[in-house]
Amino acid sequence: MDKGKVGPQTLVDTSPGWYRIGPAVIHDTSNHGVMTVAEAVQKSSNIALAKLALNLPAETIWNKYQEYGLGRRPELTFPGAAAGKVRPFKRWRPIEQATMAYGYGLSVSLLQLAQVYTAYAGDGTLHPARLLLTDGVDRQGEGQAGEQFRGQMSGQADGKDAPLAAGAEHTVTTPATARAVRAMLEMATGPGGTGQAAAVEGYRVGGKTGTARKQVGASYAKNRYRALFVGMAPMSDPRLIVAVMIDDPAGRAFYGGTVAGPVFGAVTGGALQLLGVPPDA
Repeated sequence: MDKGKVGPQTLVDTSPGWYRIGPAVIHDTSNHGVMTVAEAVQKSSNIALAKLALNLPAETIWNKYQEYGLGRRPELTFPGAAAGKVRPFKRWRPIEQATMAYGYGLSVSLLQLAQVYTAYAGDGTLHPARLLLTDGVDRQGEGQAGEQFRGQMSGQADGKDAPLAAGAEHTVTTPATARAVRAMLEMATGPGGTGQAAAVEGYRVGGKTGTARKQVGASYAKNRYRALFVGMAPMSDPRLIVAVMIDDPAGRAFYGGTVAGPVFGAVTGGALQLLGVPPDA
């Protein structure tokens, strides 16, 4: 969207529900036919996202991944903060460029995904994740907790609350694109979206589901998954980003919206009340 090549209402033909790229075939859960980019996000169309990715130069996509911090270790002095892996763009095959658009062929931590969402919540400015050392705030009073949270996030907390690590904020997309992405994320949690189970009563929320087969050795397992939901709230003035990943969900359900969505709803709903954020729905 930053390049002006597509917009939320740009049409993409996903018929007949599968798409051949060389010898490989990718699928959607059903034949969505011709749909807009916004609907592709709402319904998690692998085919639409793959076609969009193949319309861009590989180097452009790789550079954008770098700007968002993918493939780079977060600037946290904390054990286990992983860089993930994004292969050099010159080595991408067409099928890899296509599948990266919906989460295969690269590795990203949950923290990195949450950090990406700060750009959409912040009108195009990416806010690197940081850890805060607190002296034990009384969480019984909602108002006090809310003021403490605002101070920490704005860097105005007293000397007892200091960031352990922080990188530099930087612009990764335009305010217009960030607002358009927020609108599409909100569609994904509304009627017809894959993230309806992430709803929070009284609040507008937005987010994206994810369902990925687990890699076992050099291939992907057939019946083992990671179910994800990453979102923000309230959409009128985002205050929280919550990222949920369920590793190897048990039972018959394994899709991100079904498994991780309700966890997002419960955590986000409780946190918004704790912070004293007024309802916006």
